Amino acid sequence: MASFRRRVRDIWGWMCSAFAEFSIISVYALSSIAIGILLLRFTADNSWFDAVALNAMQGELMIASIAMMGPLAYSVVAEPPIKYRRFFQFFVACYTLLAVAAYVANKLVANIDENFMVTSSIAALLFSLSVNYFATYVNHSVKRPDDKMRDSTISKARAYAEHARGRG
Repeated sequence: MASFRRRVRDIWGWMCSAFAEFSIISVYALSSIAIGILLLRFTADNSWFDAVALNAMQGELMIASIAMMGPLAYSVVAEPPIKYRRFFQFFVACYTLLAVAAYVANKLVANIDENFMVTSSIAALLFSLSVNYFATYVNHSVKRPDDKMRDSTISKARAYAEHARGRG
């Protein structure tokens, strides 16, 4: 039972530390989008929904969702590599290609369906945020915040050091 509690405590710690890192990345990556939405909301007297929709129709949310893949793309190639490297490489590549295609199609095709662009931009952003959080969580669970020596390990190491000193 104690090992189960320790495991739950470890997982909770990984989730919290991953959420803290993920939140910092998200705030900085999405701050320009938030400012754009605020400007659209208050300068043109739009509703909140209209401000988000206008921002999404212009492709800004799609660009932000691609930018959210930056930390994930780095962690896939960084040393040491994250766990499930091939899984994340596949999703980063596929996702980026799809998001870029949707953004380019929005700019090239004059009569693209606005509802499609809004829906796909919001879905892309939510997907990139969730995949990015999952990757951050996996990365934190591999680092294991409890890698410090446990008390029993420390006492065994001290006992061995004393034993080794006694021999010499």
